[in-house]
Amino acid sequence: MKIYADYDEEPREEFLALPAALYRQLYDLELHDFSDDFPFYQEHLPPCSEILELGCGSGRLTRLLTNAGHCITGIDLSPPMLLAAQTRAPGSRLVCMDMRKIAFRTTFAAIIIPYNTLNLLADNDDVVRCLTCCREHLQPEGQLLIQLYIPNTNPSPEDSTSFQFQIFDRPEGGRVVKETLRTFHPATTTITMEERYKIRPMNGVEPNCNYKHTMTLNANSRETWLNIINSAGFTITSASSSYTPTSPTAPTLLLIKASTPL
Repeated sequence: MKIYADYDEEPREEFLALPAALYRQLYDLELHDFSDDFPFYQEHLPPCSEILELGCGSGRLTRLLTNAGHCITGIDLSPPMLLAAQTRAPGSRLVCMDMRKIAFRTTFAAIIIPYNTLNLLADNDDVVRCLTCCREHLQPEGQLLIQLYIPNTNPSPEDSTSFQFQIFDRPEGGRVVKETLRTFHPATTTITMEERYKIRPMNGVEPNCNYKHTMTLNANSRETWLNIINSAGFTITSASSSYTPTSPTAPTLLLIKASTPL
């Protein structure tokens, strides 16, 4: 075994591109049991209504809403996510569709854009396209419910990077170490987010594997988001930083309820 004199001598870690099917598994490992946001939607949605969910992913929220009596149409761009969602929420209608190009013949009582999905549109013009499609697919006085990520940004004009890591137990044994690097770019008001997954089976048979993928996120301020939603033809009726009146507030969380005019 070679002994290194310091960290600079250690070999650089190699990361493979993260396959979509594996990303779905790792996404579920982290978020499968997350339900903190469900009370927000349950409070504001009309009972037993027709709902369009943008970015439904693997059906985490779709299942909860379906079980609550709602009729859900979910869209996502990832076939592996949609396959998992079909298993998790078999009564829902699931479609592979771009949220900037929503094309249904029906309208909905409510549209939800949960768990920072709208942040995936880094260009504000694309955000407006998405919101315009939402307005066109909502019934009169229909509800739009959105969860957004508001970054804690450094006021410096220079790019700045933050780092965090989490450890998850794998159901089949071993662990996954997730490292997240976020670099805020003030010139473009975007965040480059690199997610690294280090899979450690720890069984002496399967090899250790490292994967990563990178996304560019919209890093608008709270005020900018509110202005964009208003300019898209919606009336904002509430904006908060907590899922329920009794839950703690989070400065990076923005929950918006908006409606279309009569």
